[in-house]
Amino acid sequence: MSLCAWPLLRRLPARAALALRHGGGAAPRARPVASSASASSGDGGASRAPDTSLFVPVPLKPGLGGAAEEDVGAELTRPLDKGEVLKNLNKFYKRKEIQRLGAENGLDARLFHQAFISFRKYIMESSSVSADLHIILNDICCGAGHVDDLFPFFLRHAKQIFPMLDCMDDLRKISDLRLPPNWYPDARAIQRKIIFHAGPTNSGKTYHAIQRFLSAKSGIYCGPLKLLAHEIFQKSNDAVNEVAVIDEIQMIRDPARGWAWTRALLGLCAEEIHVCGEPAAIDLVTELMYTTGEEVEVRNYKRLTPLTVLDYALESLDNLRPGDCIVCFSKNDIYSVSRQIEARGLECAVIYGSLPPGTKLEQAKKFNDPDDPCKILVATDAIGMGLNLCIRRIIFNSIVKPTVNEKGEKEIDSITTSQALQIAGRAGRFGSSFRQGEVTTMHRDDLVQLKEILSEAVPPVKAAGLHPTPEQIEMFAYHLPDATLSNLIDIFVSLSQVDGMYFVCNIDDFKFLADMIQHIPLNLRSRYVFCTAPLNRKEPFVCTTLLKFARQFSRNEPLTFDWLCRHTKWPLAAPKNIKELVHLEAVHDVFDLYLWLSYRFMDMFPDAVLVREIQKKLDDIIQIGVCNITKLIRASQSAAAPGTAEVVSEDFPLSRTQKDARVLPDRHGAASTEALSIAVEAAGLRRAKNSRASRLGSRQEDLKSYGRGSLANRLLREGLLTQEMLRQLETGSRDAPGVDRYLYQLRLSDDVLLDVMARFQAEMEKGLGRDTNPTATVKMLPSFVRSLPDGSEKGDFLAVDLGGSHFRAHQVKVFADGKQSSRLESKSYPTPKEVTQGNGAELFDYIADCLSDFMETKNLKHKKFPLGFTFSFPCKQTKLEEDIDVDVLALVNDTVGTMMTCGYDDQRCEVGLIIGTGTNACYMEEMRHISLVEGDEGRMCINTEWGAFGDDGALDDLRTEFDRELDLGSLNPGKQLFEKMISSLYLGELVRLILLKMTKEGLLFNGKVSTALLTKGKIEMKHVSAMEKYKEGLSNTKEILTDLNLFPSEEDCVAVQHVCTIVSFRSANLCAAALAAILTRLRENKKQLRMRTTVGIDGGLYKTHPKYAKRLHKAVRRLVPTCDVRFLLSESGSGRGAAVVTAVAQRLAAQRRRVDAALAPLLLPPAVLQEVKGRMRAELEYGLKRETQGKATVKMLPTYVCGTPDGTEKGKFLALDLGGTNFRVLLVKIKSGRRRSVQMYNKIFAIPLEIMQGTGEELFDHIVQCIADFLEYMGIKGARLPLGFTFSFPCRQASIDKGTLVGWTKGFKATDCEGEDVVDMLREAIRRRNEFDLDIVAVVNDTVGTMMTCGYEDPNCEIGLIAGTGSNVCYMEDMKNIETVDGNEGKMCINTEWGAFGDNGCIDHIRTKYDREVDEGSLNPGKQRYEKMISGMYLGEIVRQILIDLTKQGLLFRGHVSESLRKRGIFETKFLSQIESDRLALLQVRRILQQLGLDSTCDDSIIVKEVCGVVSTRAARLCGAGLAAVLEKKRENQGVERLQITVGADGTLYKLHPHFSRVLQETVKELAPQCDVTFMLSEDGSGKGAALITAVAKRLHNVGQK
Repeated sequence: MSLCAWPLLRRLPARAALALRHGGGAAPRARPVASSASASSGDGGASRAPDTSLFVPVPLKPGLGGAAEEDVGAELTRPLDKGEVLKNLNKFYKRKEIQRLGAENGLDARLFHQAFISFRKYIMESSSVSADLHIILNDICCGAGHVDDLFPFFLRHAKQIFPMLDCMDDLRKISDLRLPPNWYPDARAIQRKIIFHAGPTNSGKTYHAIQRFLSAKSGIYCGPLKLLAHEIFQKSNDAVNEVAVIDEIQMIRDPARGWAWTRALLGLCAEEIHVCGEPAAIDLVTELMYTTGEEVEVRNYKRLTPLTVLDYALESLDNLRPGDCIVCFSKNDIYSVSRQIEARGLECAVIYGSLPPGTKLEQAKKFNDPDDPCKILVATDAIGMGLNLCIRRIIFNSIVKPTVNEKGEKEIDSITTSQALQIAGRAGRFGSSFRQGEVTTMHRDDLVQLKEILSEAVPPVKAAGLHPTPEQIEMFAYHLPDATLSNLIDIFVSLSQVDGMYFVCNIDDFKFLADMIQHIPLNLRSRYVFCTAPLNRKEPFVCTTLLKFARQFSRNEPLTFDWLCRHTKWPLAAPKNIKELVHLEAVHDVFDLYLWLSYRFMDMFPDAVLVREIQKKLDDIIQIGVCNITKLIRASQSAAAPGTAEVVSEDFPLSRTQKDARVLPDRHGAASTEALSIAVEAAGLRRAKNSRASRLGSRQEDLKSYGRGSLANRLLREGLLTQEMLRQLETGSRDAPGVDRYLYQLRLSDDVLLDVMARFQAEMEKGLGRDTNPTATVKMLPSFVRSLPDGSEKGDFLAVDLGGSHFRAHQVKVFADGKQSSRLESKSYPTPKEVTQGNGAELFDYIADCLSDFMETKNLKHKKFPLGFTFSFPCKQTKLEEDIDVDVLALVNDTVGTMMTCGYDDQRCEVGLIIGTGTNACYMEEMRHISLVEGDEGRMCINTEWGAFGDDGALDDLRTEFDRELDLGSLNPGKQLFEKMISSLYLGELVRLILLKMTKEGLLFNGKVSTALLTKGKIEMKHVSAMEKYKEGLSNTKEILTDLNLFPSEEDCVAVQHVCTIVSFRSANLCAAALAAILTRLRENKKQLRMRTTVGIDGGLYKTHPKYAKRLHKAVRRLVPTCDVRFLLSESGSGRGAAVVTAVAQRLAAQRRRVDAALAPLLLPPAVLQEVKGRMRAELEYGLKRETQGKATVKMLPTYVCGTPDGTEKGKFLALDLGGTNFRVLLVKIKSGRRRSVQMYNKIFAIPLEIMQGTGEELFDHIVQCIADFLEYMGIKGARLPLGFTFSFPCRQASIDKGTLVGWTKGFKATDCEGEDVVDMLREAIRRRNEFDLDIVAVVNDTVGTMMTCGYEDPNCEIGLIAGTGSNVCYMEDMKNIETVDGNEGKMCINTEWGAFGDNGCIDHIRTKYDREVDEGSLNPGKQRYEKMISGMYLGEIVRQILIDLTKQGLLFRGHVSESLRKRGIFETKFLSQIESDRLALLQVRRILQQLGLDSTCDDSIIVKEVCGVVSTRAARLCGAGLAAVLEKKRENQGVERLQITVGADGTLYKLHPHFSRVLQETVKELAPQCDVTFMLSEDGSGKGAALITAVAKRLHNVGQK
């Protein structure tokens, strides 16, 4: 421009001159904002002024410009003088008029200053600016313009760095929280009945609600313990429940978590909602329900037991009584108080908030157990909700508590009336042993204030909490794409508007996590989920772990079990001090966090089952720490201050010596609880001797001598021990200090037994491992017994039993009469010494002769029976049967026989135990844990051979000098050491050695040793049993000792009895410890918090000793309180058991043959697959040819998609996705160039069944309604955007935007659609609504979308595969081969619609009767036959048909076809994926089947898993055969010897099934060996793909126009 333009420019108004800016567009005008009087929202509420301190400017880089830019500015004017520009900019900033104008446009003083600094920096540092700005600046510098003319440019710049200024109205609309009920349309669509159960703690309000809940057909419970109602609401949104219960509704006012209760109350879809809580919440709930049009029925309850506030404080812990609970409000107080209590000799349970739930429950159970010595509880206010405790008196250690106010600030304040009532109300629970509750304080000064607090009325709940939803934050991000999540939520809250019934909850925790992970590249929805993770931000380890989780997640690397173990350093040891206990609690929180995230990102956190397993193990470790919390405190303090005195508790008066009145601690630092049990038995013996010993001691509720030891006190209270008896025991102990020393060596405390249990568990693990088994002492021998009796066994069996001095032959008849009955006939044969000590051939010849004689005696000589052989010696088996001329021969260990015998009577029996001359145990182990045997399905009985436990020195610290002497004198020194400590073969000898040494030292028999006492084997187990008999024990002892030529006094007899008791007691305890290890392993295998099981038991020691069984039972229940154990005495375990094992083996063999026969037709050999591939190839050719296309089953429909993405696509596009019961609308932003990306925003809408099967007009009107809602939601209703319509049904296309529906699939049946153009129907529906218009560019098949999505990432992708609810393939075909479309140039994508392959009968030879059943019961019989064999919609139904057939044959579910199994569709394909998961144990398979109403055994679960595997494998191989045909066609089209190609794949079956994709790929490789195929997983082919197809069509259209 020449200089003559200057006068014209000067005469133009300043703002009109802006029209000459470079590019020809008009500059932005200053837009005035309505004054406060008119800035209100539509309903009359005043808009909230934004907190502009939260607005973070978006940095803009100075313009470096190009030559063209500079030339325009310089040509119009001249180069700028930056010095003059700076002066004028500063004048501009100081002008009041400009500041006022800025304020009118949303720039307050702070924003105005920040915007100006950025504007000035931008101009001064830019080498060039836009031509219009250059002209204005030059005018101002030359005096031809005014600085005010800069304002439009300044405002444009301000809106660039503060984008929220331009969309403030939209942001206010999004953050308007005044109508929360409208967020839940599903809940508003039903008429809910609200019932408020109001009352104080212990009034029965929750009980009545739960009773209704339990009686309902479907229901959901929301409670405050790891609730949160948000998670349950998400689950409940899928369907309408009959009953919902929301507990502790007063929590709706909680500043941090109240939003969860609000969402549950407003959003739960249930016919009846039962709300439980304080009466203070009634008014608010009634008001909230008024806004939803729902009435509230209030049911008031009164407390069921009286609660008294005492007039005196506790003041000292010496005044504690059983049933007391001290409530503290900090962990430090918990630690301090619990240590002081235990220093007084009392046991206490401990409960606080950060403990794992399992540990809390165990501590509560310990406190509630009337037989447990723990009668004091120390807890935080965590007991206020969710735990039922038998508390007599609540004692507040303090009445001040740290709290968080509404601003998120910490305060120390007195507890509220609501909190005080909640906690105090736990005393005197209805139904407990305490008929009234009492409450007081620790300190006298607090009592007055507590009474005042409790006397006050609970203030009404005035408002309910709210929290921004992810959808709202996502909408904010759409308008503010550069803002951080923390900043987004800040702005949201600052703009949010709520009415008087609501408040916005504190968001500090959310922001803390958002800031912590801000630097990690995550999409917004994932980032939001991570920020709502339930963790305590004060735990550094947990926060660090979340950060690592997020980082790993952002790399798309799954967080595996191994990764988590490495991070947490699992396995972990029991804590040694408080610091380690706190760390273990943090690790437990990390596992919680993993599980929480696994529910939301199943593919990225795949090992939830394994993590849940180790979390339970960690729970047990923490429980040990909490039980020993005093020791941990002591260890922590000792570390801090060495030399601190240790507290010694008094536990057992019998152990006191004359010199020291304290307990003599055992070798492991713990006083022996066993000693008192023995003392009680000894007291019984002494009482038998002295009939005048008083047994009438009164039962005292409050013991003055509580410090003597909790167990002693309990026995005193229950009248089992009197003070007089204790004095006698103490006197007797002082009389024989040497005897006590000998007894002490053999005593084992519970701590020691738990340690033995842990050692045995380690040996079991070692024995099960292939590499570690050779060095293991506990050999864990597989028995190849894989199943327990199920009651269906029947027939005649022979059994032979070799295990001692006699050989026995049995004939066993097993009846399948439902009563588990059998008949046993036996004959015993002596086993001569020359046979037992001769060679093997002689032994087995003798056995054969005996068996022949038995069969002749029973007239069985000419019959052929299955035979079981009980061989009661350690055997390493390789299989169950050997080659002998019988149907089945089972080689059985006697322990296994014991388990199977009892298992026939009680199907819970899965442990066998022998305690007699020898000892052993067996149990049912998970196959996946047995490395010695191939296979990982099902269970197998493991014969532990535990007698050798300790042969490697593992028990050396527990073995006494007597054990060593006994071992040296045995036939096998150094072997079977555990057996030598517990079996009856050795216990008598052990007693003899002890008595001999005591006699030699002058402690017995006046030091006189008899020859008999010197003789090995003179004291046998029968003598020990006789001496321990309750009444005649003393007389028996005297008689036995006299026979040994010993002349005992009465004191000698008592001492000898005591020795016998100690020896047999140790045997029972050691046996219990090893058995407890087995039971614990069983429980962990089953992943149960509590297990109910049966132990089959046999052996002379157990059966004949007068007290052994009782001692064993008590010790087991003490060591494994989480197991409810029944001990069942075996009846002829070695004979009957062998027959039962044989019967089970016969049943399984017959079952196997029949199952194989049923599944054989589904196993497709390679030759059949090659045939399927060839027939598919022929059908592809028929579909492409004009003459044969009409009759072809594979229709090969042209899609008119003639290209794949090339990277230049860009713009905004709408996509619609209709392909199932849900319908999606998406806004897709595509960017090209170096920063190429695709951003998507979507919303999902349900399509009700009545719409799916109604009229076509109703269906498309519903679709348009959904589109309108989305456009309104996104604020883009006026824009006419290009649209791609993914229509996942067979269509015949005439062009890319013309698609005629061939026929409905997937359950759709809308009328008047087939044969119609779906695009025209959509346009008609849009015209009927007359609200918006769209440019419908393409109608898209989801398979094509899948190919295009992958093609955007990999140009070599020319095939798309869907393997999900349905199945289909598309591929790029040469135009010259497509006879149904004109033209020979280029390529076009062909939608094969291969689901109909076989509709002409060409694959009938591979269809089974199950396929025909599924086809006949479908909506479209005779159609889509290939799809019905391979797609997710039908695989579950195929499995169901097979299961019904197998059940009818008596091979499954005990032959009972349940009602649930009869329901079509009950077995969804997702269950196949879950059941076939490699990480899923059979226990989880069984649970899935139970959820389906199928009561299965372990054997059933194995068969179901096998059926699922066969069905899914066939589907994958058939799908692979079809794909191989397409690949071979592509290879021949290109005329290459070897084809390199990518297949884009999508579909839930392909993505989620654990094996489908692998089997499919292996099949393709097998059937198309000349094709190198890369499989790429598609990302949202139906949504993103539709947009890409639309973009490609637009690009090609534009190229065509040019």
